[in-house]
Amino acid sequence: MPFRTKLDYSDNRQIKQRVRTNTTLSGATVFGVSFSALTTGPDLSNQTTTETVTSVLSTFSGNSATTVFTWYDSRMELGATEISAITPSNSGITQNVGPIYTANTTTVIDGNSVTLTYTGVSFDLQVTNMLDSGGSYTGTVEHDSVSFLSATTLDFTGRTIWIDNKEIIRTKKLIVTENPQIGYVLTCADSEGKVEYKSVSAVTSGATFWEEDGTNLLGLKDDKGGHKILGVSDYSLIAGGSGNTFNTTTYSFMGGGYSSLLQSCSYSSIVGGVSNSIISANYSFIGGGNTNTILTDSSNCGVIGGNTNKINGTLTNSVILGGTGITALTSNTAYVPDLVIDGLINVSDLQTNGEGLIIDGASDITLKKNINSINDALNTILKLNPVSFEWVEEINLREGTVFGLVAQEVIEVIPEIVRNRAKGNGTLTIEHKELIPWIIGAIKELATNSITLTKNKELILETQTIAAEDNNIELNYNGTKQTALNGGITIVKGIDDNTNSEFIINSDGDWITNNHIIPKGLIIPEFTPKSTNDTIGKLGEITRDDNYIYIKGNNGWGRSSLETF
Repeated sequence: MPFRTKLDYSDNRQIKQRVRTNTTLSGATVFGVSFSALTTGPDLSNQTTTETVTSVLSTFSGNSATTVFTWYDSRMELGATEISAITPSNSGITQNVGPIYTANTTTVIDGNSVTLTYTGVSFDLQVTNMLDSGGSYTGTVEHDSVSFLSATTLDFTGRTIWIDNKEIIRTKKLIVTENPQIGYVLTCADSEGKVEYKSVSAVTSGATFWEEDGTNLLGLKDDKGGHKILGVSDYSLIAGGSGNTFNTTTYSFMGGGYSSLLQSCSYSSIVGGVSNSIISANYSFIGGGNTNTILTDSSNCGVIGGNTNKINGTLTNSVILGGTGITALTSNTAYVPDLVIDGLINVSDLQTNGEGLIIDGASDITLKKNINSINDALNTILKLNPVSFEWVEEINLREGTVFGLVAQEVIEVIPEIVRNRAKGNGTLTIEHKELIPWIIGAIKELATNSITLTKNKELILETQTIAAEDNNIELNYNGTKQTALNGGITIVKGIDDNTNSEFIINSDGDWITNNHIIPKGLIIPEFTPKSTNDTIGKLGEITRDDNYIYIKGNNGWGRSSLETF
């Protein structure tokens, strides 16, 4: 009668079973052994000597418990553990080492480290001289022969497949013990068909999920692309791929991908919206809205809500929040049609703090320290140079003539109000509102000191009297020698209706008048020339002493004696 052969793996017995008969095997069956229990080590039957040296020396130092060697060849350190510490009591004994081996080349098979070849050493040593320093020993040893060895391996180098069934295996339950994790499933890990635990890979309830490359609960993807979910297929998912389409598929999701189209898919992703497109924009995002588009190479950008908005060109890290017809042209920028900041109501002065947070402007005394008055505000303001200018195109500010100051000039006057622009590549900006205290201080100085400022060439005062509280009227104030020339006092129509009366300064600083001076009296300065040729004095100058009156003419000084009467 025909029969089938079964193998009882528990004791490796072969048994014969007749057709239509049953054989029952009880108890657990364990196949094979653990990898660590397999044979390992060098194959001493296949060892060779690769190198031999004779009559060489090594040195040592140590004590009665430990000896440290400086070997002739560093490879001999492999045998150090087999040598007894050298002491006077054993210094006359020859010690033999080896052969002793260590792994040379290794590989990994099925996750197990396997040694393919071994390298070793064998030598003897005899003490040739030894110095005893009170329990510390130093000296020299001689090696008659030192052999360097190699050997093949006894390590198991085959696959760790204890059961190899060429056909179908059927079992009620399967336990795989390598790195199990609750919620993970077995999936094919390589072309051989090896399985490993990974996250979500199953077919359930008519929805298909694909696992992303990587580890630990990464997103879902399908890299096939070209999928279409049409009709009323709510709560569906296309993740990744290219050329995907959602049509009338509410509450569905499309993430990532290339050239994907969402048409009439409210509340879906790219997320929600109608007829939204993402074109060549990896990892970008459209949330809600209608006919929004992220165009070529706009990586890591987003459009959230709004209508017919676009992120254009080669932008990165920009976002459009709501609005209509906005086109983003600058990287690392957020575009909003209007901005409402919760909690900031009826605020006239917005600022940013040191962390970039937008806050209401602060001025309370409890928030300030080192409070000091501003001095010399008027002279400081006078040093500033107001200018008109136009912005260069690169800064993309408003066109036309603009009025203001130049930061590089202001920094020489009030450096505290000039700073580097945020994201300005080293360019400067002015805190213009900090000029207000300086202007207030200048106005106070003008009001307090009754100072009149003018740079006009002519000052017309409609008054009959000029009064000065500080005993001085200063002409050419803040001027130079050159600006002082021909300056002075002019009385309009002082001589007649066509001629002014003038009292002006010449190049020597002398007063010159075009009319007569009629004083109440004249005091002549006291000075005695040394002789007619004395160089002191100007032409026409009059001086005196107790005996003479002196006048300097074209021929020098002359004098006339004074007579008493």
